[in-house]
Amino acid sequence: KIDVEGYEATVLHGLSRPLAALSFEVLPASRSRALACIDRLAALGTYVFRSSVQETLVFTEPDWVDVEAARAHVRALPDDARSGDLYARLA
Repeated sequence: KIDVEGYEATVLHGLSRPLAALSFEVLPASRSRALACIDRLAALGTYVFRSSVQETLVFTEPDWVDVEAARAHVRALPDDARSGDLYARLA
């Protein structure tokens, strides 16, 4: 898990190759940061995604979704939604 209080995209931009799997926090108030993370991962490789609310470790989707569905999920979060985690793994 990348947990660097808003600097997740900066960390991901430091990668020169894809990681097999990782997770990072998503805050509804900082959607652009989460979208930047998704974009960086997509540039590194073909990833699939799942999410969970807060630290429940319970996935909100029944299966892994592609990058477009992950972006749509982040964009659709209500402003008052709780924080959560986005999990990514190479497809």
